[in-house]
This record gives sequence, structure tokens and C-alpha cells, in this order.
Amino acid sequence: MRIRKILVALTGADSDSATAETACTVGGLFAARVEGLFARPRPEDAIAFVGEGMSSAVVGEIVEAAAKETKARADKAGAAFAAACKAHGYTIGEAGGSGTAAWSEVEGLTDVVIAEHGRLADLVVLGHPGGDEPDRTSIAVEGALFDSGTPVLLAGPKAAAEPSSSVVIAWDGSARAAAAVRGALPFLKRAKSVLILSIGNVDEIVPSPADLVDYLALHDIHATTSTMKADGAAGERIVEGAAAEGATLLVMGAYGHSRLREMVLGGATRSVLDKAGLPVLMAH
Repeated sequence: MRIRKILVALTGADSDSATAETACTVGGLFAARVEGLFARPRPEDAIAFVGEGMSSAVVGEIVEAAAKETKARADKAGAAFAAACKAHGYTIGEAGGSGTAAWSEVEGLTDVVIAEHGRLADLVVLGHPGGDEPDRTSIAVEGALFDSGTPVLLAGPKAAAEPSSSVVIAWDGSARAAAAVRGALPFLKRAKSVLILSIGNVDEIVPSPADLVDYLALHDIHATTSTMKADGAAGERIVEGAAAEGATLLVMGAYGHSRLREMVLGGATRSVLDKAGLPVLMAH
């Protein structure tokens, strides 16, 4: 797989600059097109949160205030994207191909818009949940992970010059972890070091870390293995292991389940996202 199209979804948060920088950095590494996206809530979405019994005048004021906030966020997100593109030599326009970029604002629910537009991208780049606006970023992450079918790269607090320099793979043998590994192959091929990190009894992990070493070798990727005792929360142990290795990228599967339209990230996934200070590539 080659990364040729990157979708970066911005929300108007302070972290947008690092997120846009990460997308353009990765785009430059793989000569990919970068498309920026802002999901613009519909006026009726704001009305849905208004309590019963309010006058039409009050409802109108709330909708107007929501529209002003949305415009301010869209302008801030667009400015962050434009600045990152300029810094990395990307030209914003309609033409496709390497070295080009595009910016769009699409009306709709954040998770739905990002999921739909992410389905025809090779990589979706988002801000880390738990930053300056955890609720907004969590909605974006959950939509991309569970409904786009595309690997998701969560940017760290600062854009790394080479996010794939030292990669740690959190491996538990699950289909989610395997999907993350396949999505990360372009990064793994560039990596100077790849460590497969497992928690607990390796004999219970199928396919085993050794099986993953053999699989990556078929892609000309050399990897080593390491095991940590399961003497704490799995997510915290993964973060500790990545930090000890000096990792610049963490690759892992995302656990979650759907309850009606609410997406809920699993415990280990949430723990990693809350504590990791480096880019995390995930798939579900």
C-alpha cells in the first residue's frame, strides 16, 4: 500500500496547527495529496439541544450564536491548514496529485462527515482526544475509526519531523491490531527500528509476536519483540513501553463498541489516547 491521499479533519481547536503540520509532514514523506476538512454543524443541530418552552426569539438567538461560533472555528481551522501547507510547500487548489492540497467545509454531523470523506483516503489525520477540546476531538476520532474503514493517525501535541523513525507496535493478536499493522506498513518500511510490544503471557497471543516478525520480514521490515508483565492497566503499560523505547510512533488496534449512534472507545484505547504524547496510528 502507498499513501497517496491524506484527509486531515480540523475542528477549530488550538491543537489544529500541530494536526495540520503532522498531515503535511506525512504527506511530504509519501508525496501524497493532503485534503483539509471542517465539518460544519447544521443550524437544526443547534436547535436540537434547545429545551422545550423557549420562545422563537430565544431559539433564534441561540442558532445565531452557534452560527457565529461555527464560522469562527472554520476560519481558525482554515488558517491553521493554510499555514501548514505554506510551510511545507503545498499548493491549495483543485488539481490533484503530489504536492497539492485542498480545503473544504462540509455541513453535517462531525462524525458522519469525517467518516464519509475518510472512506476514499489512505490515511485520516486527527488531533489527539484529551487535548484542549476532548469532546469535539473524541467525536471526530470515533467517527473516523469505526465508520471510515481507513487507518487513523492521531497527531501528537507537536508535529514530529519523522514520525516513523522508531515505531512500537502494541500487539495482542487481534484483528484490530492486524488492521493497524497493515495500515502502518508505509511507515514501518521507513522506520529505523520496529519493536513489537506485547502485554502478559505471549503463549496466549495468537498469532504470536514471532508470527508478526515473520510477516513483517516478508515486507522487508526487520522487527524485534518485547514483553511486559500485565501488572497494571494495559493502556498504561503500552504507553510506558513506547516511552522506554523512545518511540516516535505507536501502532495499535482500537477497541470500541456501538450503542445506538454513540461510539465508545474501549478502556485500553482510551487510556493510551489520554496519556500518549506521541503520534498514534490506529485501526478498527
